[in-house]
Amino acid sequence: MRRGYRQTAAFTSVDFDIIPKVLTLTGGTRYYHYDEFEQGSEFYTSTAANNIPNGACIAAGGCGFGINLNKQETWLPQPRNLTWHITPDTMTYFTYSQGFRPGGFNRTSSINGIPTLAGEAPYTAGDKKTDQFNKPAGYDSDTLTNLEVGLKSEFLEHRVQVNASPT
Repeated sequence: MRRGYRQTAAFTSVDFDIIPKVLTLTGGTRYYHYDEFEQGSEFYTSTAANNIPNGACIAAGGCGFGINLNKQETWLPQPRNLTWHITPDTMTYFTYSQGFRPGGFNRTSSINGIPTLAGEAPYTAGDKKTDQFNKPAGYDSDTLTNLEVGLKSEFLEHRVQVNASPT
């Protein structure tokens, strides 16, 4: 079994002084590309193979299957920030940013047959009162949007620093 990932990232940022050294707007972009793969095969023996040397395969349909899962994702967030220096020692800011966590693969199981990427796993067979979801072969990425307002200030000849941001 071979598992792995490749990722590429790049970013840029530009500051623009609306009022020099007082009000600054920052904008930028980030590029993120993520490739994940799981390739190989799963081999198993049946419980009937207990008395067969070296666990040899005796199943009519074979004792395993190939796995070739690949997932690619690209993310292009646009962070922004506005900074206002009220005084040389006091600054407020507003930040808009986005976060990204790539999806991936779960460890596979032959119980469900050859794994494929699907958004949702089916129910297990049996009594409807005790049904549970089977484990899917993979899971999707998730994102978040962050809005932050804050204040940073220094007092007593720069000996005390206060950073505040409501949660």
